[in-house]
Amino acid sequence: MEPNKPNTTTPDFDPASAALNWLQQHENGVILRQLGEELLKTALAVEKHPGAKSVGHIVLKITLERIENKPLLEVGHEIATKVPKPPASTALFWTDGTGRLHANNPRQRTLGFGGELGDFTITAPNTPLPGSERSAANS
Repeated sequence: MEPNKPNTTTPDFDPASAALNWLQQHENGVILRQLGEELLKTALAVEKHPGAKSVGHIVLKITLERIENKPLLEVGHEIATKVPKPPASTALFWTDGTGRLHANNPRQRTLGFGGELGDFTITAPNTPLPGSERSAANS
């Protein structure tokens, strides 16, 4: 075995333990806290948006760069998350034969109220309300 090389061929070597050990040591465990926070945030966002397309992503990017000709690596990390977006607001519109959108059905005739006749309000029949002057005069 060469000097300065770890023995990775024995059954004692566990890659998962080595990775967890690095995660705990890197920046005093800040990466594990960040992963935990992002996991909770993403899980809540996915839960709030039920549906078949409700998917969240957490990406851990670890960068390793060799320093000169030494057995020394500069190691960095980046955590990126993508949470589901709430559905965009929608509205219903009618279309005509040309593809234009209309708030009202363009194929339905209007009754002609308004326009030249002006705006008007439909009210209840002219019946007096109990306790009003008019009902007292008619009784």
